[in-house]
Amino acid sequence: MSSDGLDGTYRLHEREWSSYAELCSSVEWQVPDQFNIATAIADRWGESDRLALLAVDEDGAEERYSFEELDRAAARLATVLADDGVGHGDRIAVSGRQHPSVAIGHLAAWKRGAVTVPLSPILGADAVAYRLRDTNATAAIVGESLLETLGEIGSLPDAFDSVYALSGETDLDAADSLDARIDDAAPMQTPATTAATDPASVFYTSGSTGDPKGVVLPHQVVIGLLPSYLTLKCDLELTEADRFWTTSEWSWIALYTTVFTSWFYGASVVAYDRGAFDAESALDVTEEYGVTSLSAPPAALRRLRDAVPDAAVDSVRVVFSGGSLLRRSTVEWARRAFGPVSVHVSYGLTEAACISGNCEALGKPYRSRTIGVPQPGHEIRLVDPMADDCAPVPEGEVGEIAIDASSDPVCMSRYWDRPDATARAFRDGWLLTNDLGRWTDDGYIEYIGRADNVIISSGYRMGPAEIEESLVEHDAVDAAGVVGIPDRDRDEIPVAAVVLADGVVADEELEVALQQHVKGALALYKYPHAIAFVDELPMTSTGKLARATLREDLIDEDR
Repeated sequence: MSSDGLDGTYRLHEREWSSYAELCSSVEWQVPDQFNIATAIADRWGESDRLALLAVDEDGAEERYSFEELDRAAARLATVLADDGVGHGDRIAVSGRQHPSVAIGHLAAWKRGAVTVPLSPILGADAVAYRLRDTNATAAIVGESLLETLGEIGSLPDAFDSVYALSGETDLDAADSLDARIDDAAPMQTPATTAATDPASVFYTSGSTGDPKGVVLPHQVVIGLLPSYLTLKCDLELTEADRFWTTSEWSWIALYTTVFTSWFYGASVVAYDRGAFDAESALDVTEEYGVTSLSAPPAALRRLRDAVPDAAVDSVRVVFSGGSLLRRSTVEWARRAFGPVSVHVSYGLTEAACISGNCEALGKPYRSRTIGVPQPGHEIRLVDPMADDCAPVPEGEVGEIAIDASSDPVCMSRYWDRPDATARAFRDGWLLTNDLGRWTDDGYIEYIGRADNVIISSGYRMGPAEIEESLVEHDAVDAAGVVGIPDRDRDEIPVAAVVLADGVVADEELEVALQQHVKGALALYKYPHAIAFVDELPMTSTGKLARATLREDLIDEDR
C-alpha cells in the first residue's frame, strides 16, 4: 500500500478507543489538493494480487479480479476513451447491474478526468434522455436493457457519439463491444490529474416533484466516507478475509459507500449480476461467498426475513441498512439469522451520505425510531427550516437536519446547472437535508420525517414517518405509508395506506384497532383518521415511498 498522506484519521480501525466520543474527537479531515478516486485505489493496490472483485451472475458463472487486473482493465478502457476523444470534464453515462464493467467504466472515466453519470438500467427512455441532455453527455457505457432504451430515444445530445456495450446487440450505429475494444487497447500510462474538488459523478435524484436534480459529487467524497465506512460497515474491524456486498444497484450512492470505499482499503467486494431481487438467492450469495458485511435497505431485509424466517448464515458480522427507518422486528430477525452480528442503521442522502448511524463496537447500538448518532467528522445541527440562519433549535424541539458543509468532504459541491436549487440547499455554510429530527437525551437523532411532508392538523405538527413506524410495529401490518390530505375543519388530516401481513383480513374492527394502537404509542392526535387497506404501496425507482402518488390516490379514494 502506498503512502499518500491519507492515514491517521482514515485508519481508525487500527487503534483502541476508550469511547465513541474519543474516536470522534480524533478525526481531522485531511484532504490533499489533488485527489482522484481511481488513482488513489491504483496507487495503493494497483500492483497487488489481492482479490478486489468476486462477480457472479444468476447462472452461477464467476469472474475474479485482483486489484492489478482491475486497474489494468480500467487503464485499457481509459485508452479507448482517449482514442474516441473523451477528455477532462466530459460526462460519460454508466449503466448496468452489478457487472464488473460498470465499476471499471467509472475507474476508466476518472483516469481520463471525465465525470460519470450513473444511470439505473430500469430507467425509461424519457428519463434517460433527460439525464443525457441535462449533462450533455458525450458517451455511455451500458448494459443490454439500456441499449434498447437508447434505441428508443429519438434525439440524443449533439456531443453524444460513443456507446460501449457490456453485452447484447443493438441497432445503434455508435455502439461498440466494450470487451472487443478493451482487448485491443494498451493500458494508459499517465492518468489525468484532478483536484479533490473536481466533479467525479453526477447522481440524479428520484425527482418526486419537478425534474430530477443532478447531485454533483467531487472526488473528495470518498475521503469523506472513510471514517463512517469503518464504523458503520466494519464496526471498527477490517481484515483481508472480509468481503463486502450491497444488494443495491450500482447506479445509486451504494457504489461509493460500499464499492470504492472498500477498494480504498484493499477489501474484496462481491457483485451479483441479477434481474429482479430474489430473497433466497440473495441469502445464498451471502453464504456461498462468505459475505462479512451485508448492506441492504430495510425493504430488502424484510423480504429476506419473510422469505427465510429461519435463516442461519454465520459469515456476516455487520448488517448495514439505510434509506428509511429499520423496524425492531427486522433487527431481531437479523440477529437470529446472522448472529452474533452488529446491526447498523445509517442516515444520509446522495448529497451527503452516511452522516449518522451506529457503532456497536463503541457502545452505540441500534435504537428504534432513530437514525443513530453523528458519525466521526460530521457535525450535525437541528435548525428551524423557516429561519434565515442556521442557529440550533432549543433542546428537545424538532428541527431540520443540517450538516456543516464548510469543510466536510462528504458533501456535494452543487446541483448540476441548478444555481437556484444549490443556493436553497446551502445556508450559512450548512447543507440542509429537508429531513426533520429531534435529539434524544443520549445524543441519538429521532427521525421525524421530511420537512416538506410535515402534516399540520389543527395546529399540531406531525411527521408521517413516526406514524408509519408505529403502524408497522403492529403484528397485523407489513408496510404503511402516511400522508396529509386536505380537511375542511383541520386544514389537513393524516391518512394511511396499509399493506397487511399474510393471512390478516381487513375490516372496520381492525382499522379501529390500528388507530388505537397509534394513539397509544404516539399521542392522541397522532393517528391516521382513515386507513386504506392496499395490496402494495407506490414506490420510487430508488425504493422509497412515492408520497405524491400515494397522496393523490388517497385523495381520490376520499372523494
